[in-house]
Amino acid sequence: MLQEIQAQALRLDRSVSWVVRKAWEIAAAELSTRDNDWISELMAAHAVDDLRKQTVYLPPELVAELRRESARLVASLSHVVLGAYVHARDAIAAISHND
Repeated sequence: MLQEIQAQALRLDRSVSWVVRKAWEIAAAELSTRDNDWISELMAAHAVDDLRKQTVYLPPELVAELRRESARLVASLSHVVLGAYVHARDAIAAISHND
């Protein structure tokens, strides 16, 4: 997933942080109405076998929103961000470099 996010950032000439913010912007409304089953389904569908760290810079209000969602779902921040990206993947892929 990280490689895919990095590839989108490179394609769009944006930062990884921008892609994460955009993914949350696209996915937040729908994901905030779901229970934590979507996290379990996501983790089952995307086996995590190669963990890597990636620092992203997010505005404090977005970090607070992600923390609330993480607590509500009893999931890690990483899983919430990953879920947002998976949900927004097609929409992000449709963004052109000029947008």
